Amino acid sequence: MPEGVSAPSGVELVGEWLEGKWEPGFKLWGVPVGSSAFVKSVLAARVEEVRQEADLVAEVVVPVCKHAAWNLLQFSITAKMDHWLKLCYPTDSKAAAGDFDSVVWGLLEKILGRSVARRESDAQESGELVLSAPTPTLDGVTFQQAVAWLPTRLGGLGL
Repeated sequence: MPEGVSAPSGVELVGEWLEGKWEPGFKLWGVPVGSSAFVKSVLAARVEEVRQEADLVAEVVVPVCKHAAWNLLQFSITAKMDHWLKLCYPTDSKAAAGDFDSVVWGLLEKILGRSVARRESDAQESGELVLSAPTPTLDGVTFQQAVAWLPTRLGGLGL
């Protein structure tokens, strides 16, 4: 229990010590609720679990069957953080969401066996196809990134 903080009789404080500081929080239906530092810590740990699963898929499934690896990526791994990211504040989940996207993108590249450019500047260096759409939101976005942004029900990765 943190120094100088007391709980009423029969009540236990919930939280974790993070970097020498008590951060109050708990998990409700698996979703972290509490201080910003607590939520960020739990989300970072969850991303690390997903990273280990993606590494396992890359090591075990990709060499045997790339189609099976694609299905695992599209229908399982990309959904691992949906529930968490929807129910946490964007300010708390932004870093975890970015790390999660990197994990998914890294596994995609391992399945394809090559790097995939995300932006026009990256594509010009590697000779990738760049989608020139007449919408400002897709200006300079590669075709691969545009497809990855699509929801899984439309064949994308839901990033």
